[in-house]
This record gives sequence, structure tokens and C-alpha cells, in this order.
Amino acid sequence: MRKKLTALLLACLLLVCLVLPVSAADAPALYGTANAADGTVTVTLSLRGGSAVRSGAFTLSYDSSLTLSKTEKGLPLAVANTKEKGKVVCNWVGGAAEADQAVLTLTFTNAATKSYTFKVSGAKVTDKNYETTKIADFPIRIYVACNGKNCPSKSYKDVDQTQWYHNAVDYVLGNDLMKGTGKTTFSPDATLTRGMVVTVLGRAAGVKTSDYTGTSFSDVKAGSWYAPYVQWASKQGLVKGYEDGTFKPEQNVTREEMVTMLFRCWQSEGNTWKTDVTALNAYKDSAKVSSWALPAMRWAAANGVVNGVGDSMLEPQGQATRAQFAKIIMVYLENLA
Repeated sequence: MRKKLTALLLACLLLVCLVLPVSAADAPALYGTANAADGTVTVTLSLRGGSAVRSGAFTLSYDSSLTLSKTEKGLPLAVANTKEKGKVVCNWVGGAAEADQAVLTLTFTNAATKSYTFKVSGAKVTDKNYETTKIADFPIRIYVACNGKNCPSKSYKDVDQTQWYHNAVDYVLGNDLMKGTGKTTFSPDATLTRGMVVTVLGRAAGVKTSDYTGTSFSDVKAGSWYAPYVQWASKQGLVKGYEDGTFKPEQNVTREEMVTMLFRCWQSEGNTWKTDVTALNAYKDSAKVSSWALPAMRWAAANGVVNGVGDSMLEPQGQATRAQFAKIIMVYLENLA
């Protein structure tokens, strides 16, 4: 997990992603980079510290909706087995000299406006003494932005493509995290409800709705669009009901409530962090954050999940909007999840 965020740059034509798994100093490491432009994704697996490496192997799994159109060998004796769709098995002989060297570059076409994760597993390298070092599995993530023509939000008349929320709305629509409020409306400035928040979090977590058929709250009807996600969130400890046994799924949430649900979701994955109050205290209205929301708001501010609403104001108890949540969930998933 990356604890600190650099500025989030989502260019409509090009995005670059780098994943470098942790390894001991001077030990050989396999890492991946990904680039996206105009519906094409290029993934390169490279070797670092390979002067002593004599051979190696890895398996890369990819979204089968992508089309693997080109395979380029970085090392002369690299062999890629691409017979099974959705998987590339690579074995190579040889290693880099002093500088890093690409082992294999894969080009994928037919990429939609969404996030893709390429999973590298079973990686290992063998040195001249025939000693094998296993490299921990790692993901290579890339978000393919729209090029201005195929934006998921294009059909929504109330989404202004010049506004700050445009890329975020495309992101949540392209990744099936949020849906429009009508055939031609997204309602970016509409308030956000408790039911909406847990639904988006559940979709992001890949919740299998058939696993959550019951209901723990008197006002959450089984079969409603948010029911399985509310049940999941309750079981995960992300939300709690009210004393009268209700959940109030249609009740609007404040910005601090929204962030607290997200923080609990992050914690439920076993994540921890060292408290840093500096970023939150920089906001003029930081004293207005409720005591119960302080841990979450400090985490969100320190990690760039929230960036205020202008003029150094956070408005923690202001009503959260759909556009704001789209931006926050995009930042969270791309940088912390």
C-alpha cells in the first residue's frame, strides 16, 4: 500500500503506472510498467539487479476482454507462451548487465475506459550457482482514460466535460461502480445517500450479492438495489444501524460520514497507518470535524483522499455529492486499495 500520494494526473491520452515489489538490497527484482493510450495498453516486465541472473520465469494474468496483439522479447532467449487467453507464461535465459533490462513487452488492444490489473505470479530467478530466488506476486495497475470521444459520461447531458469531476465520473461509470440517475443524467451535484455509499464500496470490493440475501435492518427490504451491499457493509463492520433497528438507506451523508465509511473499508483489509494530523489541521475548519470522525478525516487528508472544497475549507459536515464521492473513490482505488 502506498501511504503517500503524489499529485493525481489523469491524462486523457496517456497514463503511466510503475509497480516495483519490495526486495532485499542488491537482490534481483522483477517489476512492471504499464502505459495506456487510445485504447491500447502496453505492459513491460523488466529485470533489476540481473548481472548474476542466468534464467527466470513468471506468469502474467490479464483481463480476457483485452486482445494481446503483440509480444516483444527484451532478452534474446525469452519465450512467451500465449496459447491460453488471459495468461502469458514467460521463461527466459540470460540477465541484464549493470542496467535494468526489459524481459518481455506485451501490447494489448481493445481497452475500454476503465481500470485494468495485470497480475504477476510465480516469478523466480536463478543465478549462476543455480540458486533460485522467488519474487513475491505483485499487480500492475493501469487506468485507461477516455480520449474525448468514447467517454462513458458522454451520454449524460448534465456532465460537463470541462469540470473537475469529469475524469472521476468516467472512472466510476467505466468501472461499473456508479450508475446514472436516469438514461441521460448522472446528477453530479445531487446529494449522496447511505445506500449509495455502501453500494459503491461493495461493488469496488467485488461483493457477490447472492452471498448477502438477508437483511439486518427493518427499513432495508430484501430485493432492493442496495440491500445486499448494506448487509455486506454491516457484516464487515463498516456501518451500524440506529437504535430503532433501522439503517436509513435514503438518508443523506455528510462528507465526514462518507470518509469514515471509506476509512473503515480500508481498515477492514488489515491496513494500519501512523497518525499524521498536519494535513487535516491545515484546513481552516478542521476544528469542526466530529470527534468520532477525526481518525478517518486525518487519514483522508494525509493521503490526499480529500482535498477540500476551496479556500482551505473542508466542510466536514457539509452534504456529500455524487461527484465528490466519484473523485474520492477514484483516488482511493488508484492509490490506496
